[in-house]
Amino acid sequence: MVDARESFALNIVPQPKVVNAAENAKRLEFGLNEIKIVYGIASSKTKIGAEEINKHLLKMGFGNKSIAVVSDKEYKKGNEKALIVIGAPGENTLSKSVWGYVNGKDELKSISDNPQGYIIDYVKRDNEIPLFVIAGTSPQGTLYGCITLMQLFGKNGDKLAVPPVFVKDWPDFKWRYIASLTHFLTQSQRAYEFANAPYPGDEASVKEYIDWCLKYKINVVKIIPEWLKEKMTGVFKSYANERGIYAFTFYPKPSIAACTVQEKEENPEKYGDLKNLYRKKYYLTWSRDDLLETQYREFAKLCKDSNAKFCWFHTADTGLTSLNYAQWKMRDALDKKNYGDDYGLADFHVISLIQKVFKEEAPDTQIVYVTYPYTAMVLDDKFPQNIIPDISGAYAEKEKQFINKYFKTFSEKVPKNIYTCLRETDRKSVERWLNATKHPMLIYFETGGYNIINSRPRYIKTFYFEGYDNIYFYPSIYEAFIHGTEPPAKMLLNAEYSWNVNQEGSGYFKESDFSKDLTEPKVVFERIVPRTCRAYWGADAGKNFDLLFQAGIVPDFIENPTDFQKELNKKSAKVLEISGNNTFSSGTQMFLENPEKEMKRQNEKLGKAIPPIENWLDNYSNKKLDPFSYKYGTMLYLFANYWYYKSAVWVPFLEVEKYIVNGEKEKAGKALKEAAKVLKTADEGIKKAIARIKGKHLCLIPTIQKKAMYENMLEAFSKLESKYKELENKVSNMKSSLLIPEKKLEELKKKKYTALKKGIASWDSCPVYSDFTVLSSTPAQSSFYQSKVQVMYDEKNIYIRINMADMPGRKPLTGRNTKNNTDFWSKGNEENVVEIFISPDGKSFYQFACDAMGRTLQFRTSERKTEKINSEWHAEASLRDGSWTCTTSIPFASIGVQSLPKTGQFWKIGIMRQYVNIDGTTESSLISPEMQPRNPSTYPEFKLE
Repeated sequence: MVDARESFALNIVPQPKVVNAAENAKRLEFGLNEIKIVYGIASSKTKIGAEEINKHLLKMGFGNKSIAVVSDKEYKKGNEKALIVIGAPGENTLSKSVWGYVNGKDELKSISDNPQGYIIDYVKRDNEIPLFVIAGTSPQGTLYGCITLMQLFGKNGDKLAVPPVFVKDWPDFKWRYIASLTHFLTQSQRAYEFANAPYPGDEASVKEYIDWCLKYKINVVKIIPEWLKEKMTGVFKSYANERGIYAFTFYPKPSIAACTVQEKEENPEKYGDLKNLYRKKYYLTWSRDDLLETQYREFAKLCKDSNAKFCWFHTADTGLTSLNYAQWKMRDALDKKNYGDDYGLADFHVISLIQKVFKEEAPDTQIVYVTYPYTAMVLDDKFPQNIIPDISGAYAEKEKQFINKYFKTFSEKVPKNIYTCLRETDRKSVERWLNATKHPMLIYFETGGYNIINSRPRYIKTFYFEGYDNIYFYPSIYEAFIHGTEPPAKMLLNAEYSWNVNQEGSGYFKESDFSKDLTEPKVVFERIVPRTCRAYWGADAGKNFDLLFQAGIVPDFIENPTDFQKELNKKSAKVLEISGNNTFSSGTQMFLENPEKEMKRQNEKLGKAIPPIENWLDNYSNKKLDPFSYKYGTMLYLFANYWYYKSAVWVPFLEVEKYIVNGEKEKAGKALKEAAKVLKTADEGIKKAIARIKGKHLCLIPTIQKKAMYENMLEAFSKLESKYKELENKVSNMKSSLLIPEKKLEELKKKKYTALKKGIASWDSCPVYSDFTVLSSTPAQSSFYQSKVQVMYDEKNIYIRINMADMPGRKPLTGRNTKNNTDFWSKGNEENVVEIFISPDGKSFYQFACDAMGRTLQFRTSERKTEKINSEWHAEASLRDGSWTCTTSIPFASIGVQSLPKTGQFWKIGIMRQYVNIDGTTESSLISPEMQPRNPSTYPEFKLE
């Protein structure tokens, strides 16, 4: 016998661990009427396995033909030439009678401790018909064996080809959450509307989804609580659970939330003693069992009705990182009386109460207790003590002691059958966690990133430990590349490596290199990714998607390379600063130097990837038989075209921007002409791609900001038209290079600033400071639209006026934010805004912001804790064509200065301006190249004269 995985299991995900066959073995061919399936009446899953086999034959193209199915009790020998016997001896009497002939029976014993293991054995007896025996270590294992056998099938005309193999298989992670049902149903309904086809209904769509999960041996599906109650209870009990697939849900609020703010206002007698307010929404308590237990009991009944297998509760992580030290400090008097300063004891009480309720109301639902990301890193003696106090509420060494004490209490007191949620990255931290908690884990591993698919699922073995019944949890709903819609290859990579942690290409996580994750190791992209495509769309059709998934496409980079690069660095710095985590520490400069070259590379790869997908769209035979894979494939066709045309436009756009920065006007003009041509072609191309499928093909349609995906695509190209006009204006007005020479840069760093006394001076006589530099530009460059700053003061106030240039011939953009008057920075709501940073002591600082409509906001940051403040400062904004001006007066009293300022004093004042392009992209610039907005020691010093 030889390893036959590459011969017969090349299209299966997850690939069976052992597939052996005789050397040079070939598939045996039978007419469907020449085979019979015998299931065991002792196990309902053997019959389901038979049904799944025949459903698969339909998708293979056998039409209405199927294999005859009988029970072991009904079976009588006939003219069949082969039998498929489903069930171990305890499930099927026929299996029991032939068990002595099964060569692999001892192999089944060797995996008896794994309840999802199975064998498939080809049994050839003298003068008897051959048997294909499927036997599991449990009924679920037997069902998985059926799923594998049907994927081993081949087709030759009207003949079914079955390989004479021995298969032995079992999962490494016993629980595998890979997918979320939440977004799928709404998108599925829109897919039928898009194709002008009748929607088969939620129940049919759920069954379609469950069949998909079963095929890839996914056995946990996340469902939001509202859906469990409104839509899913009956379907999950009658269909999913029969196939060994269970709901994973979550308590929809912090588990120590006793009431909302509104509930307290409406019933002060019941909730009046609660003081611990969380995020202006809930009042928290660890002690009011009378309030908490009622809510737990109601939710436990919902979990029982839906037979939810797992439910997680957010308790310790009601903050933003590690344990919520700050919220604990705000605990009520009753909590202080009951628990003193022992946070672990308080949480132990809560989780014990939850467990008590669930034992009574939903005994089959497993509790999962969530702590927040990277807590285990803090347990490391060498942990960099840089936790941000305003986020975690704790301070370095004090927090470390606090967490150590918490976990000591937790590991000693909390029952060992309660899972803990772990969100980590490296093996050492996982080991540290296990040593600290002694609990099984729910592994929350974000294998996403910035590209549509990468090699990070190969690191899943980092979290695998024998002897721990851990859950592998891939948060696909959050890590989706576009609003909850996952590319199938990414989900199947997770399915593969959570079943087979030692599959080729696997490795322990050490650090993530963004650039390498796109293409390395090669075995993942050259062998595993193509197998996921074949498993998903079929052996022949799947190869049409290989080039797309092997191209290293980064959608956010194509969407807006400028914003992507800024956001990439921002996220990297934030993650590093919060936790010492190195997830994004490498590769973050990947596109910064030559983004136009990387954009061109991605465009060329997309150009090669689209023709095969078009071929698939024209010739895919399973459109009606397998709508699940059909609508995903069509969506990828549309996205591939969108990315292709948008990247084509960005190539000359980025070249124009480069030439503007370098001061090369002639080259910028030529690139601009090329951009005009490409933009016209791209606009026509995306419209043609949409027209090709709209009303004709099923296509998953995510919504973005309440608009259908294809509508947003068209809008994106209209924004590119605006971007073109912006560049056209810059080219016509460019004068010299924006790059700052080294000598000039040194002069700017040494620049002296002066604030004159009002009355003696006026705005007309006050010094003007410009030379604003682009934030985080490397090498340093001047802002194209410059700003001018003047500063005066008197006995009560400091006065600052900033004039900000904009595109000539139009007034600056305003009113992009319509929901929150002071949200000037979030994506899609960015406003033209100026920020003033004043630091009276050089340590803490005050931040004043004013947008072009005159709306204001102010903060105070002290010891790295930021809070909104109300002050008497005044700001007035005025707009004109080509610029806007903000004039402010800030009382000294509002920044904590009571004594009158003296002539000769130095004040640290920083100015930052956010400019919004007409296409929505932004640029931030600073008064000094050395200024870092949140570091007051870097602000320029203004001398009061």
